[in-house]
Amino acid sequence: MDKAVKIKSFGHQCILLQWEAIKPSEIHETQTFIENKYAEEALDIVPTYQEIAIYLHENIDKQKIILQLKEHLSANNPKSEVTNTPIYHIPVCYEKEMGIDLERLSNSKNMSCEQLIQMHTSAVYTVHFLGFLPGFPYLSGLNKLLYEPRLKTPRAKVLAGSVGIAGKQCGIYPQDSPGGWNIIGRTPLKLFDINQSPPALLKSVKRIQFFQINKEKYNEIKSSCLLNKYQIEVSYD
Repeated sequence: MDKAVKIKSFGHQCILLQWEAIKPSEIHETQTFIENKYAEEALDIVPTYQEIAIYLHENIDKQKIILQLKEHLSANNPKSEVTNTPIYHIPVCYEKEMGIDLERLSNSKNMSCEQLIQMHTSAVYTVHFLGFLPGFPYLSGLNKLLYEPRLKTPRAKVLAGSVGIAGKQCGIYPQDSPGGWNIIGRTPLKLFDINQSPPALLKSVKRIQFFQINKEKYNEIKSSCLLNKYQIEVSYD
């Protein structure tokens, strides 16, 4: 087994896999194996940046599955980098009423709003996991020059679709919610819809890139999304 991965019992009927470093593709490949191999045994499978927690049904032999996982990882060498996966292009309106922290953030970074937007849209981001809210993606890939701490006082309401920065992470609010991230824009896309299958627009290891739109285009795409007619643009490296 790869010494960089630890597998251990974690409380009642839970197994925890821990990686020493963030390896999105390797974690995703292991997650996919678990989903396929233990579809009946697993009650829930929860990935994070460097971990996967497997919650098992009551009647399942946890130690047996731990041994099987160790055997699998010993015999396989999953890729540690995300490559040859599609890039999903996410439209974002950065106008002042939607990017409510954009001007403050650009001033603190000694750059123009246009420079910040260009820097934000030029990066390719990886979805590591969904959390906090249903469908909320935690994204890596943010330019280091844009790192910014969370707000000292969270807002009582951040609107759905808001694109934010917190520390070295980027994220998108799927629903209206309290939140303390620095909001620089808003996407018209619906990130979570219980009536869709799957309900979450994004999932772990997907790669995304933002592109800038104006308010008119924002409203146009939003209307298309309400009618389920908008098709996300996809490209490859």
